[in-house]
Amino acid sequence: GIVPNKAVQATAALLDFLYIARYETHSTDTLQDLQAALSEFHQYKEVFTEHGVRTHLKLPKLHALQHYVGSIENLGTTDNYDTEATERLHIDLAKHAFQATNKRDFTYQMCQWLERRERVFWFATHLAYQKGTIFSSSLHKARVTAHAARPKRSAVHLAKKPHQPRIRLPQLIREFGISGFLDTMRTFLRKWHKSPSWRGFEAELPDDVDRALRRLPSVRTWSHATFTIPNLQTEAAKDVVNKAYASPQRGRFDTVLVQTGEPEEAGAGGLKGIRVGRLRAIFAIPEAYQVALFGADTPGPLAFVEWFTPPPRRANNVNGMLEVVRLRTANGDPQREIVELADIRRSCQLVPKFGDASINRSVTPTTILDEYDEFYLNNRLDKNMYNTLFW
Repeated sequence: GIVPNKAVQATAALLDFLYIARYETHSTDTLQDLQAALSEFHQYKEVFTEHGVRTHLKLPKLHALQHYVGSIENLGTTDNYDTEATERLHIDLAKHAFQATNKRDFTYQMCQWLERRERVFWFATHLAYQKGTIFSSSLHKARVTAHAARPKRSAVHLAKKPHQPRIRLPQLIREFGISGFLDTMRTFLRKWHKSPSWRGFEAELPDDVDRALRRLPSVRTWSHATFTIPNLQTEAAKDVVNKAYASPQRGRFDTVLVQTGEPEEAGAGGLKGIRVGRLRAIFAIPEAYQVALFGADTPGPLAFVEWFTPPPRRANNVNGMLEVVRLRTANGDPQREIVELADIRRSCQLVPKFGDASINRSVTPTTILDEYDEFYLNNRLDKNMYNTLFW
């Protein structure tokens, strides 16, 4: 592209270093990756002085990076020695304690309040230990230990009421920018009913199912879905909350990671069976038509997606990101499919592959995905995405 490759490589290596340094658990392999990222940064960093960005790179913060591996080996992960703990304790030990007093001679009352709470905490911890659980003072209830089975949680959440409880199919096609809805729905129904194919030709749907589909007047749609993603490194950490939008009102149709391989809980790490799709609609079939279309075993909410090529196994050797390309049919339309919403892991971000050409400044966030066909899958969107793609 326009930016020198060495500048991109140095920046990518530094970002990799920062993300790996923030891991909640480390092994010999991850520390080797951390050191390799730092070495790669030092290999290419002189590009900034060569192009006059800086006269030198003798910066204390850059020097401190070489001590991270040793510090993690001696003191533990980096989340153990930052200022977050003391800031949080100021709330627990000072603000809350002061609020529990009558604001007169509060020092003695604060100490007494803290001492009583500590006694209650240790007694509750002892009782929880006898039951084989762990007492969490923040939740005021016992939590199952890491050795016990983790309860299965719903990975996808929708609002109780749909954004549009009854949108007719012509309006759905017009407002959401999709076409071929009924044909795409027929393909989904063939898979649902396990209709056989012969020499590449799909079998026809049962007559009663096809009649019900042709009579389908409307669907229910939601503007966004919320995904609860388990932490990929430690079960003790909080889940990550992620949203994906398919909203014509916002002009926003996000790209998502879809599990197309063996069924797994949304949020698991790795790229096995993963594809990138653009979320065009989140919808559900009206209850009056569900049994006629699907039978007794009905699916949950559905998603209309437009496909990109599966992510390659090897990342780009300059920016470290995975390249994907929009898939099109023979007549130039995007390849579409309807999937179950539960198969979507989370939202993702695609960065256009600009190349050497000048950037079209008229492109907006709502139109950029339509203006380009080749993209990079941004693995550095957030910490969970980095772990998801390279875990």
